[in-house]
Amino acid sequence: MLPKFVNLNSNPHYIFSLIFNLIGILLTLVGIVLHPKNIVSVTFALFGLTLLFYFFVFWVIISKRVIIYRLVIISLDVFLLSQLFSNISYYITSNESSLQVLSAGLVVQFVGLISWIIIFGKTNDFTEWGITNSSLLRSTTIKSNESSQLGSFDDKDVRSQSFNIPAVLRAVALYSYDANDDDPTEMSFIKGEILDVLDCNGKWWQARRADGSIGIVPSNYFKVLDE
Repeated sequence: MLPKFVNLNSNPHYIFSLIFNLIGILLTLVGIVLHPKNIVSVTFALFGLTLLFYFFVFWVIISKRVIIYRLVIISLDVFLLSQLFSNISYYITSNESSLQVLSAGLVVQFVGLISWIIIFGKTNDFTEWGITNSSLLRSTTIKSNESSQLGSFDDKDVRSQSFNIPAVLRAVALYSYDANDDDPTEMSFIKGEILDVLDCNGKWWQARRADGSIGIVPSNYFKVLDE
């Protein structure tokens, strides 16, 4: 089964970082094309490796696998930063305009990679990008809560019984969200939809839709309504 992909339109921070790094790649490519004879072989290798790394990060984020590959990304990021720094030191003092463009591209990539260390190093930011936290712990917690509240009913009975669970607050969705197929406890919703929140502890809330279905939702996608 193919993974659910993140809607990039709802993740401006990621789009900005991608565009920033893309500008660095383009500047580096221009510098290489203008004067390839002055480029050392390690720079060509670094350019290819960095490009592969960007594709890898892009795939990890849109397929919601940041939790799995976060440490891999940070480790590769630090390695590339060290290589970029040595290349920047080599080219930045050159008087050749092409090499100055190349060094500018390397500097832009350097800054972009630093921003990714900050982004991927802060786990609290993942839900803002539509990326799921570890499903194992949440699945265990939510399933135990649901089983104690609803008992062993079929799907129709569960939905009818779910209306008997009192809501602690009501909230409106600021963005749409597609539930992760790998986590059956998550629940999809659309922008503007109003949900009854049954449990508001933590960054993932247990909520109920108008049809009675219950699941967990990222809290920072919602605005609490004043009663």
